Amino acid sequence: MLNTLCQGSAADLIKRAMADAHREARRALAQRERPRLVLQLHDELVYEVRADGGRPPAASVRVVRECMERAFASELKVPLIVNVTCGERFGTMAPLSAGDD
Repeated sequence: MLNTLCQGSAADLIKRAMADAHREARRALAQRERPRLVLQLHDELVYEVRADGGRPPAASVRVVRECMERAFASELKVPLIVNVTCGERFGTMAPLSAGDD
């Protein structure tokens, strides 16, 4: 029973994060800069973004990271920490720290 509650809560959290990121990107970013959701797998989201000099646009990374960290923030007793990785292909992904975006 406990596992079911945890899984359901995680699903609710990621759904809210996806919806918030989509809405915020449409509000705050030009169409060219908007991240495009490619895949959602459990608690991970894969976005496609246009490279800006070999790096993803900082605004896109910031929008997604902030929306994921804020999802249910008022209801949780601990902060959510979002790890971002970037690369041209899955095999070339490298961590991107909060200061890099």
